[in-house]
Amino acid sequence: MAMAGSASYSISDAIAVQKVNPSTLLFYCYILVSLFLFLMFSFNNRIKKNTVIVLIEQWKLDQYRILSAGVISYCSYYLILIAFDLGGDAAIVSAIRQASIPISVLLAGYFLKENETFRRLRWAKLIAVGIFLLSITD
Repeated sequence: MAMAGSASYSISDAIAVQKVNPSTLLFYCYILVSLFLFLMFSFNNRIKKNTVIVLIEQWKLDQYRILSAGVISYCSYYLILIAFDLGGDAAIVSAIRQASIPISVLLAGYFLKENETFRRLRWAKLIAVGIFLLSITD
């Protein structure tokens, strides 16, 4: 399901930037995503406090991490939309986008001390090989 979801949003992003400029698309996407995540959090709120109060409490605990995650997410998605807007092939842009997986494996092993980092990296090499093969078959 995750792969099908990734494929569908990549194709829809590539089509959308043909009709709307990336900045406008990004603006409306993040409004919709924020509303959707707020609703998901509200329904899954195990603390049973007011959702807004919980979000404010979390913000006070770690506002810099929350802010940096938001800025990084916003900028990376914008760069992807720019790549599509510049005529990037949906398959290649999507493949390169998946380069974040090996990077995430490394970061999770280092910062979170997750187990089996090297075994996961062996599998992540397949992603790197796929990106390489797509880049040379133009």
